[in-house]
Amino acid sequence: MLTRTFFARAPLAPGRFAPLPVGAVSAQETREVFHISVGAPVAPAVRFEADEKRGIMMGKAFDCRVGCLALLRSMKELAEADLDVDVVGVLSSQEEVGGRGAAVAAYTVDPDLAVVLDVTFAPTPQCPPDTTCPLDTPAVTYGPYVQHRLLERLKQTAKENGMKLSGEHAERWTGTDADDVQIARSGIPCVLISLPVKYMHTTVELLDMDTLSECGRLLALFLAGIDEKWEDGLWN
Repeated sequence: MLTRTFFARAPLAPGRFAPLPVGAVSAQETREVFHISVGAPVAPAVRFEADEKRGIMMGKAFDCRVGCLALLRSMKELAEADLDVDVVGVLSSQEEVGGRGAAVAAYTVDPDLAVVLDVTFAPTPQCPPDTTCPLDTPAVTYGPYVQHRLLERLKQTAKENGMKLSGEHAERWTGTDADDVQIARSGIPCVLISLPVKYMHTTVELLDMDTLSECGRLLALFLAGIDEKWEDGLWN
């Protein structure tokens, strides 16, 4: 923790530590008056906000709590539906450090197919345009970890129900739980639906509330359309 005195006198090497002025004029005042010690943890004061008029949510750690919310919304819609399949919803952990929760869940459940929910980057300053997706529509991913026939079925579901989708490509891995689910056991066909988030991995992330609702609705409609013939032509 640096006081304004030490901040002026001891500039830090780039990329090492970030100064945080607290209003003290000496190290002693920092310790004895502000009761801040060296190595004290610091966290931004963040609160969740929802602007219903603009249809925007703002907060931190949307990656991927909003995916969990979309999943819960779809499960609620499917609760009273007459389905031809069993649906298992998973809120997995440790995606950011290797998809460990998803890998365990995929091995345990051993599903016939999987729909993975995550977030992607909405247009944000300094992000190349070809690496972002519009904030106002769910996004689907094309790539080797995504089963292309299943993806076409997902896109057809959206089209039949008047839903807009954007697309993004993943030349190799997707960087999501789909990478670990797809290779579980003997292989699980996957599709990936992403929610575009602006200012991702900051304390002021932005999400379109309608996009969140549409993502949950798309997932519910897609799963409701799965029947005993869903595998016909899947690998052609």
